Amino acid sequence: RNGAPPTAEDLSSCMSNSLPGSSDAVMLSFRGAFHGRTIGALSLTRSKAIHKVDIPALDWPQTSFPRYQYPLEDNLSHNAREDAKCLAEAEDTISDWNKKGKPVAALIVE
Repeated sequence: RNGAPPTAEDLSSCMSNSLPGSSDAVMLSFRGAFHGRTIGALSLTRSKAIHKVDIPALDWPQTSFPRYQYPLEDNLSHNAREDAKCLAEAEDTISDWNKKGKPVAALIVE
């Protein structure tokens, strides 16, 4: 709306989670992450199926989080490759969702 107040159509349509009152924007989370047990948080959670089974969730994307090897100073090459791989995957995921008309509005990291 670019700062304009909501229209009557915005106010009406948002109550059914549809356009133009609700956004098509999505949030991106990392596989293996746990963010809580509310509907929004569960939509971002990717840690254990038992937390999510039979719960309605939002269709939001996920991407890989780097899996480092330790000690860090002995694994610089591996960890740099892991960073590059995960960043490329995140960029591709954001691009793919933008092409679907669902821009990624946030990347959740905890």
